[in-house]
Amino acid sequence: MHNDALNTFLTVARCGGFHAAAEHLHITQAAVSARIRSLESQLDVSLFERGPGGSQLSDAGKYLLPYAEQMQTTWQQVTRDLKERFTDHIALRLGAQMSIWEQRLIDWVIWIETEHGKLPMTLDFDYHRDMNQAVQNRLVDVAISHLPGKEANLISYSLPAEKLVLLTRRPCHFSDQDLPRFIDFDFGEAYHREVNTVLPDSQRLHVFSGNSAMGLRYIMANGGMSYYPQRLAQQDLDAARLHQVEQAPNISLACYLTYRTDNPHRVLIEEMIQAYFHP
Repeated sequence: MHNDALNTFLTVARCGGFHAAAEHLHITQAAVSARIRSLESQLDVSLFERGPGGSQLSDAGKYLLPYAEQMQTTWQQVTRDLKERFTDHIALRLGAQMSIWEQRLIDWVIWIETEHGKLPMTLDFDYHRDMNQAVQNRLVDVAISHLPGKEANLISYSLPAEKLVLLTRRPCHFSDQDLPRFIDFDFGEAYHREVNTVLPDSQRLHVFSGNSAMGLRYIMANGGMSYYPQRLAQQDLDAARLHQVEQAPNISLACYLTYRTDNPHRVLIEEMIQAYFHP
């Protein structure tokens, strides 16, 4: 089974259609159709039910899906291990559950390159992916998440909690009757629990799927208020482009750095932890 065909099958399943999959893969829709037809021919089944609303997995496609995901993960692991074991290239993949931690990833990359020279590295954040599971499946080497890894072969190092403050474009007090509309972020269940405790009657206006930069830009341009990491907003607070809502309670978001016990980069990862958090 050709890896391109398997990857195309998974992309169509995730995107919900051949056209969307073609855009995601940067190939033509005809190429997507050809790959799926080839895969269906090999398996002698129809994998999708095609209709005007898109393409849905057939029963056979649903049956294949978990096996295809595991095959893709295994292939990625094998190709990565071969490169690391039999070449001189060292690749390190850093991931984060949410975009609010992009800056930390960049800081770590700078530290690694300063201490060890330039290494092949990739950075990734994806709110919809379980980053601890991505570590477990070797899709990333080390990840930042709001939850610790539960598996016995995962090490989760507790990082300083992320302090979130209630920000607005204009000064106001938490007791005001005309507080700006609340702009919500999708920062996970713990975030929503804390926000609902502080603002139980607030109406959520927008969800930005974890993209903190997009949400902050919206508030700067169109008003509103939102809980936002103070460290990321400090420059705008100092310049009075944003204001912290007076007397509003702060909330916090737990933060963990997770990696596998058998990660080939474990020494480098733990050296980074010691240098960065215990200088």
